[in-house]
Amino acid sequence: MVYTMLQMKLKGKMRMKIFIIVLFCAFILVSLCRFLSRWLNFGKRKLIPLKDTYQESHLDKKISYDDFKKIMQCIGDSYKIEPEKLRLNDSFRGNLGALDSFVLDHYADTLEDRLKNEFKIIIDKPVDTIADLMNIYFH
Repeated sequence: MVYTMLQMKLKGKMRMKIFIIVLFCAFILVSLCRFLSRWLNFGKRKLIPLKDTYQESHLDKKISYDDFKKIMQCIGDSYKIEPEKLRLNDSFRGNLGALDSFVLDHYADTLEDRLKNEFKIIIDKPVDTIADLMNIYFH
C-alpha cells in the first residue's frame, strides 16, 4: 500500500514536470512564430521617408502631410513597427493582421483606441488597407 502511494506521488511529480516542459516549449514556439511573422512581413523592407510615401500616394489631397504623418506614426506605434516600413497597401487583415494574431488583436484594439482619442474617429466598418482608412475617415 505504501508502495502504491509513493508511486502515485512520483507520477504526480512527473506529470507536473511534463506539464512545465510542454508549457515552456509552447512559449518558445509562439515567440518564434511571432518573430518569424514580423521578420517575414516587415523585416526585409527598406525605410522610405514618410514625405516620399505621401507624395507618391494616390490619396485624396484633402489629407495634409501632417495628418498623414500622425496617422502613420499612430499605426506604427500601435503595431510596434517603424512608420517608414509601412506601405499604404498594407492590409489590416493581411500583413498587419499576421502580427496581430499572436497577441489576440491587441495591436488593432490599441490602434482603434488611439484613433478615437487622438482623432475622434470611431471605426464602425472594417477597412482593408491603410489607404482605405485614410480615404474613408480622413477626408
